[in-house]
Amino acid sequence: MSTLNPLEQKARSSFIKGLLIATIIGLAIIAFLAYQIYSLNQKEQMRLNAQKKVLILKQNVSSGELLTSDMFTVKAIDGDAVPSTATNAFQKLQDHFYSDDNGNQIVTYYNQEQQKDVKYLKFASESDATKETLAELHSDDGENYYYMSGTKSEGSQENGMTIYYITGDTRVDVKMNASPMVAKIDLDKNTVITTEMVTAFDELSTDDLREQEISSVVLPTDLNDDDVVDIRLRMPDGRDYLVVSKKTVTIPSVGDTKSSSTMMVKLKENEILTLSCATVEAYQMAGSKLYALKYTDPGTQGKASVTYIPSVETLQLIQSDSNILQTARNSLISYYNNNRDIRNSINNQINSTLADERKTAVQSGTSSETTTLTTQRQEYVQSVENN
Repeated sequence: MSTLNPLEQKARSSFIKGLLIATIIGLAIIAFLAYQIYSLNQKEQMRLNAQKKVLILKQNVSSGELLTSDMFTVKAIDGDAVPSTATNAFQKLQDHFYSDDNGNQIVTYYNQEQQKDVKYLKFASESDATKETLAELHSDDGENYYYMSGTKSEGSQENGMTIYYITGDTRVDVKMNASPMVAKIDLDKNTVITTEMVTAFDELSTDDLREQEISSVVLPTDLNDDDVVDIRLRMPDGRDYLVVSKKTVTIPSVGDTKSSSTMMVKLKENEILTLSCATVEAYQMAGSKLYALKYTDPGTQGKASVTYIPSVETLQLIQSDSNILQTARNSLISYYNNNRDIRNSINNQINSTLADERKTAVQSGTSSETTTLTTQRQEYVQSVENN
């Protein structure tokens, strides 16, 4: 058995030592690279987790135009680059994109014949997924929609899908399952949407829209900013009428605290007059209650129909008031003419109290309301001066 000479032993020892050192260095490099990759993955995951979803327009939109989900694309953007109002708008519009009461989606397509974007109600074919039917949406006032049902004609081929268009002469009202959302201003394609750019249709700024401070209405205990309410009038005999429908609330601050008895809502002229009439009549009827009732899920719940009918005197004022849109005026007067029994029953309830007692009750209620608002105004001014 041969043995290695000293030189061979030294060379072998050096080789083994070098191999060990190379292995250790290699493992260290691998560990370092693994750590770097892990750190990069962690940072990327943190970046992705910090991203916020925003809505970006796929087309130009005009001020006052109804917004539908197909107008937007959803994109995730680094949180540091996204204003909070953009993420709020994402949630707000997600809650308000809507279909009709039967689940048919509202979409916007460019109509070649009309040379403009047109809103349609889309009916999916139950028997063939490659076919769909579109009914053009019309509106009397920008809020209540309908389509004309009759014949169905084949139109274009889009993305391999056969499009049919419904036309005809029979009006079919479309009941939405959420409040329409519209653009406040003209918006260009690729715009990131923020809450300042959109609003509910009934809060779109019009010449007669005003923010009214209300202290004559009984408020829910847990009412907060941005809650949505109906204002209702409950009669002494238990009958209950809806006076003003689906309004977003702001609670005014008095010093460092929120008011417990007052709310701010945006009302149009006809709503202001109707609520004023209901307030006076609530004062006149002992045992009546004018109160706010919250929506549980305003994003998906449709706007309730008003059932209260103001007095003849108020209707005459509405009819002659140039500040009120003709469509709103006609709608209210038509409802009155078709439901005179409601007004008669309210009159009977009011007239069951002596005229002098009614007058005293109105004076007392108005005085209390004025005192509340005056006190809160004084506290507010004082808090501003102190700051």
